[in-house]
Amino acid sequence: MKAATLAVPAAWRRAWESGVALGSAIAEGVALARDLGNTPPNQATPEWIARQARGHARRWGAAIRVLAEPELKRRKMGGILAVGGGSANPPRLVRIDLGRRGPVVALVGKGVTFDTGGISIKPAAQMDEMKWDKMGACAVLGILEAASRLDLPVRLRAYLPLAENMPDGAAYRPGDIVRCANGKTVEILNTDAEGRMVLADALTWAASENPDAMVEYSTLTGACVVALGPTGAGLFSPSDGLASGLLDAAGAAGERLWRLPLWPEFLAEMKGSHADLKNSGGRWGGACTAAAFLSQFVGQVGEWAHLDIAG
Repeated sequence: MKAATLAVPAAWRRAWESGVALGSAIAEGVALARDLGNTPPNQATPEWIARQARGHARRWGAAIRVLAEPELKRRKMGGILAVGGGSANPPRLVRIDLGRRGPVVALVGKGVTFDTGGISIKPAAQMDEMKWDKMGACAVLGILEAASRLDLPVRLRAYLPLAENMPDGAAYRPGDIVRCANGKTVEILNTDAEGRMVLADALTWAASENPDAMVEYSTLTGACVVALGPTGAGLFSPSDGLASGLLDAAGAAGERLWRLPLWPEFLAEMKGSHADLKNSGGRWGGACTAAAFLSQFVGQVGEWAHLDIAG
């Protein structure tokens, strides 16, 4: 690689230094997210991702807590335990607290380190791409990397549910009824609708700590890719203000977000026959019914958004 020397006029120096700091922080965050995401699933297990998070948190000067199976059971986090139950690599739930001033923003990122679909197993074609089903969690860690370098006036709380969805004798099954951390029961119709199950417990924990806003990132549905293709992400939020801010930020960053509806019919579609909810709706509006399912785990937080980044 060749080196380049930049000659900056004295009058521009302060702006140049500020721009370099911002660009470098964002680049480091993007690189971290990509490196974690590209790590193969035989290495990037839930425990491995948790160890990476712990090492980075120490470097950032952030507080971190990692819940293993005994604590997940004590907290009755049945969603993440069900999804991770069929794997030899047990689930983890990571919480990171970064920043000491400003509003509290909770960031929740889906971290399914590999998704076979479980008992409702996926077709073999492109299953290797399911190592990227952890990109919500990786994106959140990338955000923390950038934020730590920029010393932003905001308190970030990150919640990363980490699990591997595998089929074996201990795997959860279609027909099971799972109780999540907020007490709601979920009838399992499809074990490949696993992301919403791990997010249910993480969102419940995040909401219980009363953040000023909550943004969740997940490679949640193929339906969102059908709707928007691989060039944009779906945005769901009941808050016009938060949605507008996210759309503005996406535009400024050269990203594409498209706001999709949270109509009451989508929630009605997710009501269970034998439990409070079911984890899979009908064929139509799959990204919207998944978002409606998640809305049942945000507690009293009005300022929340779900970003379906599957595409």
